[in-house]
Parts: sequence; structure tokens; C-alpha cells
Amino acid sequence: GKTEIELLELNPEDQDQFSKEMGSGYNFRENMAKLIAKELNLITFFTAGDKDTTGWHLESGLPVIEAAGKIHSDIKRGFIRAEVVNYEDFVKYGGNMQKVREAGLLKIEGKEYIVKDGDMLNIRFNI
Repeated sequence: GKTEIELLELNPEDQDQFSKEMGSGYNFRENMAKLIAKELNLITFFTAGDKDTTGWHLESGLPVIEAAGKIHSDIKRGFIRAEVVNYEDFVKYGGNMQKVREAGLLKIEGKEYIVKDGDMLNIRFNI
């Protein structure tokens, strides 16, 4: 935390140089984003389409109906249920939702489900 805050004073090139010197896997911008999200009490949930995956921020402790509203007000209004899988499990099975289902890792949740950091949501709705 303290190191990242001090690095904010550096220009982007120097931040990148520091990341390289820290070794493999250290990413200043990613670590800073995580620190800010933690300080603001935010979690990240994901949605995926055929061509892209989107990360969304949501205040920690909020139900999935509020996550639906972050995506679009119509999705919130017509919410039926949410299919939920942890993003790491989704990646572990190669992004294949059928394999995730077969492994028993896909949960069907109602509007009161509290979204967890790293949840991947597929929200079913009808308007």
C-alpha cells in the first residue's frame, strides 16, 4: 500500500521501470487499482458476452439486483435470476460454461444474493 502511494508521484515511464525491477508478475497500475478499490470498499464482478468480458465495480455487500442495475436499468427492472460462477473457476475450465455446469460450479441465485469479489454473472431478465 505505502509503496504504491509513493509511486503515484512518479511519471508513468518510471512506474513501468519500477514494475520491471520488481520482477515478474508485479504490475503497478493493477496493484494501485486493487488498493483504491479496497479503500473504497468496492468489489469487481464480471459479465461475459460472445466477444468480450467486462469488469464492473460494486460496493461490497450489495445484492445482485444492484449489480444488475449497474449493467442496465432494464436488467434490474426485469430481473429473474442470476447464474453465478467464480471468475477463476470459469477461467480454470477454459471459459466453457458447459464444463463449469458439469463440474457443479454454476449457482442459480435470486435477487437477494450478495455479490462476491470475482463473481461472474449471467443475469436472466425479461421486460
